[in-house]
Amino acid sequence: MVSKNFQIVLGVVSDLPEILIEERKRLGLTQRQLAEKIGLKEQQIQRYEATRYQSASLQRLCEVAKGLV
Repeated sequence: MVSKNFQIVLGVVSDLPEILIEERKRLGLTQRQLAEKIGLKEQQIQRYEATRYQSASLQRLCEVAKGLV
């Protein structure tokens, strides 16, 4: 049996790509600005967002999230 807390965490993790994209937009950051902030090329952010961060590692997701703080 899966605990309720685990289910909540899974829900948040599955929503994380949309959360990151929407937060970038809410902050008024372009993909280029976010990329510069975290030391990536704009094209990498474009690829991540186009694929909903499917190829991004957990470490990379954390870096992107920190770039949005």
